[in-house]
Amino acid sequence: MVVPPWLLLAQDGGGGAAAPNPLLTMLPLLAMGLLAYFLFIVPQRTKQKQFQTMIDNLKENDRIVTTGGLHGVITSVQRDAGRLTLRVDDTTGAKVRVSLWAVDSIVTDDK
Repeated sequence: MVVPPWLLLAQDGGGGAAAPNPLLTMLPLLAMGLLAYFLFIVPQRTKQKQFQTMIDNLKENDRIVTTGGLHGVITSVQRDAGRLTLRVDDTTGAKVRVSLWAVDSIVTDDK
């Protein structure tokens, strides 16, 4: 009596199944990790470097805008204390101390 091969495979107790390659099972996780790195970490590092360069280049008489929307002219920069002094009103000479991290942008004539 001849038994068809598909019947033999159906009766096999699963001995023909091979264990999956561990590298192939980790591949989707590694791909998601790389994607997250290039989508989140690299742009944040670039933004942080640009911000640090802007802070390092601040000097007197630069016009800036703070994160709170305060416009003013820098009268002094105290880098060791992490702050600067802004003149916010030319007529009265009102000044405000602001932390360096609160600087949002430098206003140029181009804007």
